[in-house]
Amino acid sequence: MAISTQQVFRIVFSSKRIKPAYLTQHKGNNHTFLINYPLNIKDENKMAYKVWSEIDPCMESVHKKEGVSENTEAEKLTVIRCAENMIIGSYILTKEKNNFTIRELHQAVIDDARKYFEKRNYFDTDQIPYITTQSEDVVKFLYDCADFGKRLATAHHRI
Repeated sequence: MAISTQQVFRIVFSSKRIKPAYLTQHKGNNHTFLINYPLNIKDENKMAYKVWSEIDPCMESVHKKEGVSENTEAEKLTVIRCAENMIIGSYILTKEKNNFTIRELHQAVIDDARKYFEKRNYFDTDQIPYITTQSEDVVKFLYDCADFGKRLATAHHRI
């Protein structure tokens, strides 16, 4: 059974396992971004750093290749929030055992994200426009996000 990113979002935002979003600062960069955490993830600062360390190099690569200026924080935040929701959605869907395998979720995230990129649609609750680049680096970034979500879900599923 195929699942959509909208289903992931519905579960993410309706789940009582999720804390309200709050701001966290990554040391070494002047970026502040929203992130949601499952209630039972230990050491949230370490988790925030892990998410950022996975995302930041991909975005820097896109910026350099596309010649994007540094004044693209709204676009960067949108991608980061998209990735965070993929990761948390992966965790919840796996933990809640909604008859979806991790592989199905992984593929659904990739497929849905690619569609949203191609349509240049909106992808988050604040209706910030998704970044418009069609760079292969962005597609790779989405694969990496989905893979990170899959690995996180697998790790927590074993506990």
